[in-house]
Amino acid sequence: MHHTLTALQRRVVPDTNVLLDAAFVADGLARQSIELLASLGFTTILCETVEIEAARILGRLRIKLGLSFDPFTIFTHYLGTLTGLRVPPAAPALGHGVNKADQHLAAAARCY
Repeated sequence: MHHTLTALQRRVVPDTNVLLDAAFVADGLARQSIELLASLGFTTILCETVEIEAARILGRLRIKLGLSFDPFTIFTHYLGTLTGLRVPPAAPALGHGVNKADQHLAAAARCY
């Protein structure tokens, strides 16, 4: 069944993988999607838990790959280019009923 985007809330809560991809792959679909949604008037919700998860992932990759730079600075720079709303973690109970790894996203989506 087809639904137009006009019936949806005008907010989007991208997960860590989408934001990491968008930050590091300039011509990738993740960045294009975020830019398209912004051009359609959607507000990007940047949940603190996503930033914490990204910091952990990028910290491990920095060590594993022996990077001479801190990839988290690139990530935070990208986040700074987004016109979004930074929010604190939502109440964990709001994520109930969703895969444990994604509960923080479901909670944020329900809260914000």
